[in-house]
Amino acid sequence: MRLDDAVVDTTSPHYRALCIPHLITGYLIENAFKHGDKSHPQFLSINLKLDHRMFQMHVANKVRRTPNKGPGGLGLMNMEKRLKLLVPDRGRVDTREDGDTYHAILTIQFEP
Repeated sequence: MRLDDAVVDTTSPHYRALCIPHLITGYLIENAFKHGDKSHPQFLSINLKLDHRMFQMHVANKVRRTPNKGPGGLGLMNMEKRLKLLVPDRGRVDTREDGDTYHAILTIQFEP
């Protein structure tokens, strides 16, 4: 069966339930291990916040300085596309570099 042929039960109470999309947090953790400096003693920090209005995950990792081997960023682009499909207008990813630390913050709003 192709995904296009799948039947979606829109009457299910789970269909409209506000939730965190399945495995969405994995992108940020995978990127931290893929691009981070695992030899640094404070290599990785993950902070989670969850309340009735919002889920937020902040992943910070020390940056491994190596020459760029070509185009990248596909994982983050795929994550953003998934957020747009699953939680349109309620999910976003913000990234920034602060010295030797890379920060990625995933935010999903449950209520405005």
